[in-house]
Amino acid sequence: MSRGRYVVPGSPDHRAMLLNNQASSLCKQGRFEEAEPLFLQALRLWECAFGPCSDPVAGCCQSLGVLCAALGDFDGAIFHLQRAVEVMTRLPGADESERAAYQAILDTLISGGRDGLQVAQVTTRRMWTA
Repeated sequence: MSRGRYVVPGSPDHRAMLLNNQASSLCKQGRFEEAEPLFLQALRLWECAFGPCSDPVAGCCQSLGVLCAALGDFDGAIFHLQRAVEVMTRLPGADESERAAYQAILDTLISGGRDGLQVAQVTTRRMWTA
C-alpha cells in the first residue's frame, strides 16, 4: 500500500512504522494476539499525523482487518476491511488490484456471514505466514 516516502527518525510516523513492522513480524510468527495492540497504536499515530484518509492508515486498516479475520473476530474484520477499502477508494493513485483483493476478503466475510469467517480465517492466516 505505501508508496515511497521519507520518514523522519523519531517522528510519530517513524514510531508508527516501527510498531507496524513489529506487529507484522509477530503475525508472521503466528503470534496474532500480541500483534493487535501494536497495529492499533500505529493506526492512532498515523491518523494523528496524516488524518483518517492516507496510505499508512489504509495499510494499517488492511493489516488489522486481516488480523481480525485470522483471530476469528468477525466484527473487527468487517470494520477494518471496510475502512481500508473506503480509504483506498478515495486515495488518488491507489493500487486497484490491491483494493480488489481486500474487497474480495470483505465480500467473503459479508456474503458468508459468520460461517464465511472460517474460510477467511484460513485465507488470512496463509497471507501472514506464507
